[in-house]
Amino acid sequence: MTEPEFARTYDGGAYDDAWAAVKQYRRVIAYHRDNPDAGIAELMRISGAPRNSVVSWIDDGATPLVTQGLYKAHDYKLLEVDYDEITPLNILVAAALSAGRSTPETTSPRLQLDRSRTRWSSTASS
Repeated sequence: MTEPEFARTYDGGAYDDAWAAVKQYRRVIAYHRDNPDAGIAELMRISGAPRNSVVSWIDDGATPLVTQGLYKAHDYKLLEVDYDEITPLNILVAAALSAGRSTPETTSPRLQLDRSRTRWSSTASS
């Protein structure tokens, strides 16, 4: 998953285009770092961001939620993951979801991974 793909998972809530918000935030922060005397109007002009966003980013130190999410995704190395790296996690999630309803009192799920096989199996014993 790329940064724009990840950011776009935030579309439709607080953001019409979350990736655009990330780019605006980065432009404002970078420009302000290089031009600390730049005013809010100038930062709005170079970024295309609304006034209330620029004020909150500069005066309040706020960071858009989508940008915070990207930071976390980078911290956990979730971006730019190739298929081979994510396959074990996908298998685990698929096994957990396909096992149906299970509770610790009635079921002991077991997942067996054998990389020499092309199929993966999961069983739940009750």
